[in-house]
Amino acid sequence: FLTDTIVCGSVTLDFSADPDFMDYEWLDASGTVIGNSINISVSPDISTFYLYTATDNCNSLISDTVHVEVTQPAVLDIIQEDYEICSGEVIIIQTDTAFIQINWLEGIPLDTLPNGQYSFSPSQASTYILQYTDACAQTALDTFEIDVNLAETLDVFIPDTTLCLGEDVTVTPDLDFAGVIWLEGSEISDNGDQTYTLAPITTDLYVLSYTSECGITFLDSFEVNITQPEVVDILLKDTTLCLGDVATVYTDPDFESLNWTPNTGVTPNGGGSYSLSPPISTTYILSYTDSCGFLAGDTMNVTIIQPTILQETQENYFICTGEEVQITPDQGFSQYTILPNNEVTTNPDGTLNIAPTASTTFIIAYTDECALVVQDTFEIAVVDEIPLNILHDDQN
Repeated sequence: FLTDTIVCGSVTLDFSADPDFMDYEWLDASGTVIGNSINISVSPDISTFYLYTATDNCNSLISDTVHVEVTQPAVLDIIQEDYEICSGEVIIIQTDTAFIQINWLEGIPLDTLPNGQYSFSPSQASTYILQYTDACAQTALDTFEIDVNLAETLDVFIPDTTLCLGEDVTVTPDLDFAGVIWLEGSEISDNGDQTYTLAPITTDLYVLSYTSECGITFLDSFEVNITQPEVVDILLKDTTLCLGDVATVYTDPDFESLNWTPNTGVTPNGGGSYSLSPPISTTYILSYTDSCGFLAGDTMNVTIIQPTILQETQENYFICTGEEVQITPDQGFSQYTILPNNEVTTNPDGTLNIAPTASTTFIIAYTDECALVVQDTFEIAVVDEIPLNILHDDQN
């Protein structure tokens, strides 16, 4: 009797009938005669059966049937793609259940689930090789990778910066993050190229929120300091000097530079100190420039007291014994001294009566408000008789 058989794919099978019979006839499943010998070779593509008949010596008819089950090689229909997961995330994949056996040649699943499913949660990027075996012992390989997106770190920190009023700064956030949100800060302009321009008018704190692909949030904060125009805190006071005297003044040190207009009689001493000694009364204009180029000003008047010029000088006098002379000292001076003064009387109106008993030379020492001394010398001659040719008009 013939034995049923199972084959994988299209193969050639040889069948032999019982040799004790004769008049062999082989038929396929459609009833078509495919052979008349004791042996037959067939190559079925699908599952089928074959029938043969024969007669014995008594001309009796016998028959037998053989079934051939053709198993086709399995085709891999589910091919894994590469995956990207976040650290700690678990994914489940579906394998091809058309195969009778699965072996993991590289990489180990986290868990085996029903219906050909497997779970994975690698701690780092991993490669997996899956070997399928079908009923015909044929194998198929599938390779895939699971990339693990580890917890991102914020690598770009925007530093604090200082600007002058009216300036701006362009910053570039960490481009490794998918989402950037400004939580705090003013005057922010998106340039459309992943950069931002900041132009605050006062010092401001900026806070950036970054969100990774795995939903992790990072914060970065920085300050933009705005330098406002400097204000002159040390204002110079007007002063009065005697000619040749020096005034020392201290200017505001918070500025980068200072210009004096005019600069006549101005000598820098260092450390913001200057000596002033103009030859004439002068109005100084101070032009300060701060670190941002902003200007500020101050004004100082220096009044110079010039030496007082002697306007009234005394002439020499001739008087008779017992007479006196009345003189008026120069009133342009703050004080004076007359020597000798033992024969001098001061009147309420400021005039002086001088009654020497003998011819005398007098010296008037005038002192102005700058302590400068100017002298005037004159002589009063005392005689018994004044020559007519030297009489004063008021003595005629």
